[in-house]
Parts: sequence; structure tokens; C-alpha cells
Amino acid sequence: MTQNRLYELLPIFYRQRDLDQGFPLLAFLNIMELELNILEQNIEELYSNWFIETCEDWVIPYLATLIGTKFSDQTRHLLGTARLQVANTLRNRRRKGTLKSLENVIYESTNLPAKIIPYFVKLSITQNLENINLDRGKTLDLHSLNNLELINTINDPFAHTIDISVGGSNPLLMSNLEIIAHKKYNIYNIGIFLYPLRSFFIQFAQARHIQDNCYTFNPLGIDSPLFKPPSNNQDNQTSVNNSLPIPLTPSDLQHLTKPNTVSEILVNGLIDRPPLQIFIFLDNGSVIDVNNDPNLTLQVTDLSKWPNLQEIDNSICVDLKCGRMVLPANLKVNKVLVNYAYGFSAEIGGGSYSRRQTLSNVRGIWQGDVSQLMTDAPRDKNSFSSLTEAIQAWSQSDLPGIISISDNCIYNLEEDSNFAIIQEVFVERQTPFSLTIEAADGCRPCLLGNLNIIGRYSGSKLVLNGLWLNGTISVAGKLQLVICHCTVWNKKAAIKTLELSENIDVNLEVRIAHSILSSIYLFSDNTVLDIHNSIIDGSNDRNQYAIASNKHLNKSIYTNCFLKLLQYKAFSFWWCLINLVDSINSEVDNNWGPETKIEQTTVIGRTKITMIIAANSVIFTEPILVQKRQEGYISFSYVPSKSKTPSQYRCQPDYSDSRSELLQPFFVSRIYGNPGYAQLSYMTPIEIFRGAENGSQMGILGNLSLSEKLTNLQAVFQDNFPAINT
Repeated sequence: MTQNRLYELLPIFYRQRDLDQGFPLLAFLNIMELELNILEQNIEELYSNWFIETCEDWVIPYLATLIGTKFSDQTRHLLGTARLQVANTLRNRRRKGTLKSLENVIYESTNLPAKIIPYFVKLSITQNLENINLDRGKTLDLHSLNNLELINTINDPFAHTIDISVGGSNPLLMSNLEIIAHKKYNIYNIGIFLYPLRSFFIQFAQARHIQDNCYTFNPLGIDSPLFKPPSNNQDNQTSVNNSLPIPLTPSDLQHLTKPNTVSEILVNGLIDRPPLQIFIFLDNGSVIDVNNDPNLTLQVTDLSKWPNLQEIDNSICVDLKCGRMVLPANLKVNKVLVNYAYGFSAEIGGGSYSRRQTLSNVRGIWQGDVSQLMTDAPRDKNSFSSLTEAIQAWSQSDLPGIISISDNCIYNLEEDSNFAIIQEVFVERQTPFSLTIEAADGCRPCLLGNLNIIGRYSGSKLVLNGLWLNGTISVAGKLQLVICHCTVWNKKAAIKTLELSENIDVNLEVRIAHSILSSIYLFSDNTVLDIHNSIIDGSNDRNQYAIASNKHLNKSIYTNCFLKLLQYKAFSFWWCLINLVDSINSEVDNNWGPETKIEQTTVIGRTKITMIIAANSVIFTEPILVQKRQEGYISFSYVPSKSKTPSQYRCQPDYSDSRSELLQPFFVSRIYGNPGYAQLSYMTPIEIFRGAENGSQMGILGNLSLSEKLTNLQAVFQDNFPAINT
């Protein structure tokens, strides 16, 4: 807007006279122009306030009231700003309830992948000769076993008769984490399938050798189902069926038996990556790509019991439900690399997800790189093919070290010839050390073997980041152990105190974050345990302890108790037996676990500790016993009955409520390797499902806000589509 706009509209005659009189007219018109500018600006603002994209903030509540949108702290937390919520409501209502608009509402309110099924297209119909639909009227085909496995799933290819029975729907939680209902096959019904799981894709991961030519895809040697890989097309992930985080089916692998099919699919853009690839490295140095080898066929079969290898000829047998694989007996296999995907609820325990914020980025220290996939490439002095070689090279330096593993292979430490030397580095080192062993961003290497770590001087520190460890970490002395985004799984214990014959000052600090561990057994003397956003599982241990002291596992206790009985000169057998049991019980009861601080964690198994510093948003599946109950507190947690704890604040069950005995968490699965491991079932009472401090569920998955998302979904549907009965 130019200055003196009104003055320039006057004829030159008046402006000349105004010049002779000292511009009195110009001063008057400038005042009028100020008011004109204010009026024009107000008109422009009024026009901008007609649209949610350009309106002012104070107008948003009025537009929301005009279209009937309601705001709450919960919806703003999940859907973003109020402006975005109003804009999404307008967009979805203009689409008049189409399937695409339903998918948009679900993704905006839950940020979860979903599948929408109108059940009227699943109904069998009487055929019209002018419009024949062979898929909705034929009899059930029993020849295709692959299609029979899809019955009552989202990919059900068969037509169903209409269900007009009286009664409301009965929600059920299925094993594949789909919420379905009875009486669903009707004209007016729409099925909404939410998937709280995530699919993690692993490239060139080494399969775990079990026996002969038998392998598991999971490097820990446990059964875990294979999933469809995630799609790289994020804009279309709610509508593309291939991107849903669901287990693989035999029909997904049919194209892999034909050569060059993978490249054709990538060119056509059907999926972003093949769901499964197997590379077999033979002893003679050759590599077999199973997907493109015409001499080998991929066969999906049941391998819950390992078969006889003599019965397998030129076939790669794969069990998609267990994640097992059997190769022909005539192949002399060195190792097997696979590209596959697995399912889990969150980014914890290490995996192919990004951990860039937790990786070390320090200059001026010793750095080494480890990889087994670069054996033919020239290596520099700090590049190694073995982890033990890298640790041995670092031990020659007094600088802090960072060792980065940049592959997804298995490193068997105990079979390495240098492993004994490495153990001496951690046990006999006479100077403080600081070492970080981490996986590169997006990698998930697996270590096999036990580690013994002793810090003889203050300042010793060991950091493990992004690793899977099938063994036990034994610690002692003055040491700080940090475990971040790791999985340490062992039937005996994940971490325990190393008992030494010599006397060494103890000052242990164990910090665990975003990890999955089996039992933790640490002495209480000068030991602090800090756990955050993790899973501690003691179900594999026969003692069923998740956190305790490992003194009660020491066999020398029985010897010490028996020697004490000899001092009593007890000659009666029963008297001797009774005193032996009493002595053992006294030894066990006098040994408690360390002082513990725990937050947003699921603890499966009994817990026995000296003192609990603080516990917040924790699920203890079994009773917890605390020796010093005058200090510390537990808040917003589930604490079972028969527990002995310090003061509790807003914990469950609340025994003042008559329903206290019925309040307990229900898990989708408590078996490690299952995709729904440690995930709360929707049958869990609301006091636990939304009992954390932030209003979400207690335990490990509180940050995912699943409870808020599910609760908010119904309100959002009613807000956007009032005609839909949810």
C-alpha cells in the first residue's frame, strides 16, 4: 500500500494550491488514510477468518462450534493443534464417510496402521446373470490350504452368509491382535482392524545354527514368527495391505519360488522389498540366493518338531509361525544370511530402528569398527572381523575406546581363540578403563558367550548399546555398567555379581534403559540398580526371581550349612535334615538384592531387594519384598498382594475398593519371542490400562499412549461421523 494514496487521487490543480499553503490538505488526507488502512486490514482479516487454514487463533473455537467439534486435552495431545483437528474434520466430512476418510480418521487419532473392511462385500449373494460375481456365491474350496488359513482374518477370501441374530457385538482379542466381533457379517457393519504392533526389517542377518542344517531366524535360537516387511511409502501405509504389521502367510511367498520375480515386483512397485530372502554361504566359498536359484525350491511347512534331514531333497523348508528353517542335507553350509521382518510393540531391546541419539559421538579416543561382511575388502588398522580382536587392540591403549559393530551377524565369543585373552583384559586390568561396545545405527549384532567384568579402580565403565547377548554378564569391583537398547537373554541370569576369592572394594552401578533382560542377581553391598523403560523377565529361571541376590544360587551355601550342622553333632537323620533346611532358609532370607530405582518397567517374576529408592509406573507381576521399608516409595504402579513395600501412592489394587481382588494385568503374551510379548491385553482393567502417571498404561508401553488412542478413537468417530454407530 503506497503512501499518500488519497492525496495522489486529487487533481494536480488542488495539489499545487496545497503546496503554496504549506500542505494542510496533505496532512488532513494522511489522517483519513490511516483510518482507511485500518478498515481495509479489518476486511482482509474477516475474509481470512472464513477459512481454518488462514484464520486467527481466537476464531478457531468459533469455527469448531460451528461444525460441532469438541476439544479436550486428550484429543489435542493425540491429534496435534486445534487448528489441525478442525481442518481434518472438515476434510473428512466432505468425503462423506468413504473408506479413505475412515482410514484417515483412524490414523490421525491413533497413529496406528489399520484396515477397514465393509462386510457387505463379504456376504454371499444370489447371482445375477447380467452381473455375475463368482467370488460371492461359490462353495468353499478345500483344495487351497493357504486360503483356508485365512478364514476369519482380514484377508478372508470366502463369502459368508448374513448373520441376523439378535444381540450386540461381543469384542474379542484374537491372537493376531485384531479386535473383531461376533455377528459382524451384515450389510450395515464395517470392520476396523487396528495393529498396535510394528514390523522391523533386518537385512543380512545371520541365522542361528541349532543342529545339523537346522536354523532359526532369531539369533537367540528361540521361536519367533516372521512378519511382512514395513512399507517405505508412509503416505499410503494405512491403505496398502502389504504394509500392515501382520505375520507372513504362505501366499506371500509364492512368487519367491520363481526366478527374477523379486526384481519384477520391485519394478512394478507392488511392494518395497521382498518379504523373505535367504543367502546360503557354502564351505567352498560360493553363495546361493534361494530366491533366484532354479535348483532349490522354498517350501512352507510345519517345523515345530525338527524333521529328519534325509527326507529333505532340494527344498528349503521354512516355518513362518516358528521362524525355523531346514536346509537340504547335501549342502555343506558355512553360514546363512537372511532378510526378514519380525514384529514387536515398541523400539526397545535393540533392532533395526534408529538409535542415533544414544550413540557415542566423542572425538580424541580410540575407535574401532567390526564387521564380518567385509572379509575381502582391505582393512585399516582399526577395522576388524572379530570383536575379540578389536577388544584386544583397544587393550593396548590407555584411551577410552568405542567399538562399533556394523552388521547383523552372530559373534560367538567362547569359540574365539582370543576370548580367554579378552577375559583377562576385563578381569586383570590394573588401570581404570572406559569401553563402549555398540551396534551401528540400524544394526542388531548378537554376541554368544558370558562376560566377566571387574573394575579394580574407580572410574571403570562399560557401555553396551544395541546388542543382543545370549549369555550372562558377571560384574564385580568398582564398575559402572550401562546397558541401553540391548537384549540380554539367558536361562540362568542376564546380570549377576561375580564372586571372587580375593577381597576387592565394591562400588557397582548398573543402569538399564530401553532393554529386555532375563533375571538380575546382584549383591546388595554398595550396589545400585537403575532401570528405566525396560522388561525384566525372570520366568526362565527355576527360582522365578526377576531381581534378587545370587547368593541363594550358590552351591557353597549347602556345604556351609552342612558344616555348621556337624558342629551341632546332630546324629539323628531327621534332626539333621530339619536343621539343614532351617540353615538354608536363613541363608536365603538374609540375602537381598541391591538398592533399586525403577521407572516405567514391566517386571515378570518375584522381586526381592534391600531398598527401593523409587518406583513409578511399574507392573510387578509377582509379589515384591523390600527389606528397608522406611525409605523410598512406589507410585502409579501395580503391586500384587502379599508384597512388602514402602509407602504407596495411587497404586493398584486399591484395597479400599470392593473390586481390588479382580484387578490384575492381562498380557497378550508372556513368552519372549511372541510379537505381543509384555503387551497389555484390552481385557486389562481400566485402573491398570490407564493408571500410569501420564494417564496411559502402566509398565513398559506407557510411552505409546495406546490406552488414550483407543479411548479417543470412539470420540473422534462420533465427532467426524455422527451417523456411524460405534
